[in-house]
Amino acid sequence: MLLGQWMGPVGNGTNKGFVIVNFESYIEREGMWTGRFCFTDDDKTLANFFGIVQIKKEGDKYNGLAFDFFISNTEKNILESRDSWLTHHRESNFPKLIKITNGVCDGSILKAQYQSDASTNGDFIVHKIDTDTVISPKKIFTWKDFKAWIDSRKKGLLFRGQRDSQKLKTSFHRHGRNDLIRYFQNDFQTLGHNMNSLKDYTYNLNDSTDRNALISVAQHHGFPTPCLDWTESPYIAAFFAFEGIDKRNVNQISNVRIFVFDYGEWSKPENPNYYIKGNFLDTRPSLVFHLFPAVNNDRALPQQSVFMFSNISDIESWVHHCEGIGKEYLYCFDLPYSERQLAMDDLRSMGVTHASLFPGKDGICKSLRERLF
Repeated sequence: MLLGQWMGPVGNGTNKGFVIVNFESYIEREGMWTGRFCFTDDDKTLANFFGIVQIKKEGDKYNGLAFDFFISNTEKNILESRDSWLTHHRESNFPKLIKITNGVCDGSILKAQYQSDASTNGDFIVHKIDTDTVISPKKIFTWKDFKAWIDSRKKGLLFRGQRDSQKLKTSFHRHGRNDLIRYFQNDFQTLGHNMNSLKDYTYNLNDSTDRNALISVAQHHGFPTPCLDWTESPYIAAFFAFEGIDKRNVNQISNVRIFVFDYGEWSKPENPNYYIKGNFLDTRPSLVFHLFPAVNNDRALPQQSVFMFSNISDIESWVHHCEGIGKEYLYCFDLPYSERQLAMDDLRSMGVTHASLFPGKDGICKSLRERLF
């Protein structure tokens, strides 16, 4: 019941803030859900931190513990242990253990109280944010109408092409994962070790530039990351929407989808959810666009890639929550799949092909396959 991502306020006690809880596993023999939470305090003079959380159902209540706390030190871009942090914040009283009691859950909302061994207490209400709702397209465009819209579009837009209406989720979140601390401390380190064995480039994972460059390579070569690919080109987005489906069977789907993100509006200073920077140490709901270094990645520049980094599982729901009244950051268009051949022929005449977007043998062969078969 608790597996997934939950978000909500902490209040009615000694601290007020916002918490994200990521449950990734359920131990059946113990009836226990295990995950990690991150807490952002409304008081900006206090520390934001991560911790392990374990909850089990006891009778009709959910009770548990939170422990193993690490402070998000964004100045040094590191996770700092509680004991280390207290050595230079001696005036602080940071807990070792938090008890969670009297929890009630209906499957979509979890409410509970907490009490720490540092005399802090309060309650929290978190909502499960993964929903079945998929946004509806603004319009179904013909290929001709889509090109006309491109010619009249506003500036500051980013595009993503998908062969279906699948929700916007990073490959990391599509694998049922939510805990980015676990990902970067374990999985990403293993990836770096194996990539460095190739000896064409050595990634220093303690360096943010190299770390971002490796994320870019991983994203383009099939390793799950907490990023979504976007492009500055609507034509490249259209190519990726159409190309992955067998052109010999136009009846297998009805439409492909082009997502549009209004980065010009999102990045305005008055948007409280816009952050210039964001990474796995961020305890806030984070949706950040990066132009990652194209080190050892010959696909990033031809595809005009822009990466959306997110610690949010349900991106669409979160963006629409942020839109409020009179704002529209995210929308989509559908294009009839029956126009695939017309679109791909047109894109080829523009130079948008496998060969141009995937430099090397794979791109050449796939480009010729599209053209000849």
